[in-house]
Amino acid sequence: MKNIKKAMALALTVVLLCNIPMALTTRDVLASSLEGSDEEVVTEQATSEESDEKTTAEQITLEESDEKVVTEETASEESDEKAMPEETTLEESNDAVADAAGLGGGLNGWTNVIQGQFDVPYTYTGGTVTYKLDLPSSGKITQTFVVKNDTTCRTVFDSNGNELFRTHYDGGGNTYTEGINLIGGSYYFVIWDFYDGAQDTDITWHFTSAKETFKETEDNRNDNMNTAFPISTGSEITGQFAVNDTVDYYSFSAKAGAITLTANNTTDLINITIVNTTGTVNVSKEIKRGKDSIGSLQIPAGKYYIFCNQKDGV
Repeated sequence: MKNIKKAMALALTVVLLCNIPMALTTRDVLASSLEGSDEEVVTEQATSEESDEKTTAEQITLEESDEKVVTEETASEESDEKAMPEETTLEESNDAVADAAGLGGGLNGWTNVIQGQFDVPYTYTGGTVTYKLDLPSSGKITQTFVVKNDTTCRTVFDSNGNELFRTHYDGGGNTYTEGINLIGGSYYFVIWDFYDGAQDTDITWHFTSAKETFKETEDNRNDNMNTAFPISTGSEITGQFAVNDTVDYYSFSAKAGAITLTANNTTDLINITIVNTTGTVNVSKEIKRGKDSIGSLQIPAGKYYIFCNQKDGV
């Protein structure tokens, strides 16, 4: 308003100058003109101040705009952070199962442990329950879950408390049947309800032995050259890949001559390799489902290793 009044004063001065009577002396006119000039200077200074204030206001507005962008970015980050728990709720719940099952206290820390039996039906009604299953040898556990209410979760640990895998099963009367290949040993199947609600899930486990030639367990494994199981030429052996066993080693000694290795693969794809200790023999072959062989391989006398590893599937 101060600046507007100054501008109005200047305008009024200009009008008066335009209506000055001719009788005014030259001195009076000069004085009036000088006053008008001073007011013009004041007005120009005021205009300059307005321009500076406008520039300052624009700068403030720009800073506010920058702050707004930062605020929007922060709000976006907060929104993303807020969304994360919803996206990872199930994962977080699965990760917390070790604490819920008492893993922190080692094997003696397991809570609500039930010694499970094969071909015996169990009904899970909620909370965290651990079923201990003992496999006498390598083989396949066929598990059946009938989930009648809300989602039921399951995590499997070996006897050392290492997590092998986890799964969740949606409710609504759904039936889930799956096969799990494991080497011999004790395993802990931890069952818990995802929504902390009333549960009604029927569970059964059935065991089928792999009938391995060598009884492989958690304490007796052939997963490297140092622990390779010894075999002899002309023999037939049976082995199994499992969730916790994806490679098997065997050793044998042979005279110089030709050998043939035949494999009957019941998985999707495996790789078989024959090597000797001197490194002069190193032959590999991928074998798909069915029977195939590495035939008529000429070898020098010496000690050899056969190792089989899973390529795809179990």
